[in-house]
Amino acid sequence: MQSTTFPQAITDLENMHSDYKRIERERKEKCVLMIDDEPDMVEIVKKVVTRAGYQFISAYDGEAGLKVMLEERPDLLLLDWMLPGKSGQDVFNELVKNSAYRPVTETPVIMLTAKAEYQVDRKELFEHGLAAFLVKPFGHRELINVIDNVFILDDLKKKNKELERKLKQSEYKYQDLIENASDIIFTINKEGKFVFINRRLLALTGFRKTQILGRDLRELIIPEDQQIVWDSFQNVIKGNPRIFEFRVLNREGELKYLSTNFNPIFDKGWVTGAVGISRDVSQQKKLEQQIVDLKNFNESIVQSMGAGLITIDLDNRITSFNVSAEEILGVQSDQAIGNQLEDILTKDDVERLLPDTPGIENNPLHQELQLKNGTDEMLHIGFSVTPRIDNRNQRVGTIISFRDISLIKQMQSEVARMDRLASLGVLASGIAHEIRNPLAGIKTVAQTLEEEIDPDDSKQEYLARIIRQVNRMDELLKAFFTYARPRQPVRKLSKLPEIVNEVTPLIDQKLSSNKV
Repeated sequence: MQSTTFPQAITDLENMHSDYKRIERERKEKCVLMIDDEPDMVEIVKKVVTRAGYQFISAYDGEAGLKVMLEERPDLLLLDWMLPGKSGQDVFNELVKNSAYRPVTETPVIMLTAKAEYQVDRKELFEHGLAAFLVKPFGHRELINVIDNVFILDDLKKKNKELERKLKQSEYKYQDLIENASDIIFTINKEGKFVFINRRLLALTGFRKTQILGRDLRELIIPEDQQIVWDSFQNVIKGNPRIFEFRVLNREGELKYLSTNFNPIFDKGWVTGAVGISRDVSQQKKLEQQIVDLKNFNESIVQSMGAGLITIDLDNRITSFNVSAEEILGVQSDQAIGNQLEDILTKDDVERLLPDTPGIENNPLHQELQLKNGTDEMLHIGFSVTPRIDNRNQRVGTIISFRDISLIKQMQSEVARMDRLASLGVLASGIAHEIRNPLAGIKTVAQTLEEEIDPDDSKQEYLARIIRQVNRMDELLKAFFTYARPRQPVRKLSKLPEIVNEVTPLIDQKLSSNKV
C-alpha cells in the first residue's frame, strides 16, 4: 500500500476544505420546499435541511404548495405522496402538464411516500421527469445525500440543456452559413449519389433540390469529365482527399467550370461518403483564356516582326528573343533566353548597346553599331534601347530593338562613291575641254607642215608622230568624258609590233642612257 507523505496529506486536506466551502456556499443559495400534511415530519426535515445549509420553506396541502411554488420559485420540491385534497401525484401532474406552472416546470421533485414499491407506478413518474423517490422512514444522512445528488444531477441536466441549446444554435448558424455560402457545398454517399446540396448549387445549375438529391454525381457533369471525377471520387472513398476541376451544363446550356476540393466523411473510422466544396471559376477561366489569347497575339506580333527584339531584366538576363533576333545574330532563342546578354555578345558590344546614359528612362536611344554575329560575320545594325516599365511605373528591364542595316550601309557607300565619281566627271569634263582646244591647234599645225614638207623628207616621220600622239591624247580625254558614266570595256584585236614600234621611239633615249 502506497504511503501518503505529510505534504501530500496537507494538500489533500486543503482541497477537501476548499470543496466543503464550495458546497456550503452552493447550499446556502438553494431553497427547498416541502409539501407534507404532517407538521412533525415537516419540522424534522426542516432541521435536517437547514442544518445542512439549505434554505427551507413548507406547505401543508397541494393547493397551498402550488401557490408557494409560483411565488417563491424554490430550487427543489420535497413532495409527499399522500396529501389532503390534491394528492402528491396530482400536484406533480399539475406541475408537468399545466402550462400555468411553466416557470417552475423544471424544478426537480423528490417524491416522499410510505407506500410499498408495488403500490406506486414509479416508472410513469420517472418518465414524466421525477428526480428521485424516497421511501419513509429515511435517515437524515440519506435525505441530504439524495438532495445533494438531485441538485448535482439537476445542474448537469441544466448544463446539458444549455449545451444542447448552444449546439442547436451553432448548427442553425453553420447550416445558415453553408446554405448561403458563396461556394457550392454538397455531400454524397458511397454510391456517389447526392445527399445534401446548398443553395449555391441550385443557383448555378438552375435545377430544383428535388431534381438533384438522390441523383448520381456524374449526371450533372459533361461526358468528357465524368471519368476523371469518378476516379477522383473512388480515391476519396478510400480516404484520400482530392482537388480537381470539372465542367457542368446548367439549364440554359452554359458551360460552368468548377474547382472542387473533395474530402472523405468518416464515421467511427469508416468512410461513409464525401463532402465537396466547389467554386465557380468560369469567369477566371474566361479571363485566363483571354490572357492566353492576348499573350499569343502579342507573341505572334513579336515573332513576326522584321526587326530583332530582345528583352532583358535589370541584371541583363535575357527574358525574350524573337525569330528575327535569331536570324540576325545567328543565335537560337533556347541558347539565349535565361543567359546574360554578355553570353551572346562581346562585352564591348554590350557596353555600346547599353551605355550608362542618364535620361534613358524618358528618351529611348537610337544608334548604330558594327558587331560580329554567331557565324563571325560582321554586321551593321541600327538599334534602339527603351526602358521596360511595369504597371506600377517601375523600370523592370530593357527592350532592345534592332535591324540588320548592312545592305543599307553598302548602298549608302555606293551612293557616296557615285557622288564622288559624278563630281570627278564634271571636273574631268571641264579639264578635257580646256586641253582639247590646244591639242586641236597642235594637230592642225602638224597636218599643215606635213603637207608643206616633201614626202621623202625624214622630218615627215616627226610630224606623223606628233599627229598620232595628239590623237592618243584625244582618246584619253574621251575616257575622261566617260568616267562619270562607266561603260563595259570593249575587247578588240591589236597588232603587237605596231604597239612596240609606237612606244620604242618615245623611250629610245631613256633606253640608250640606261644601256638597254
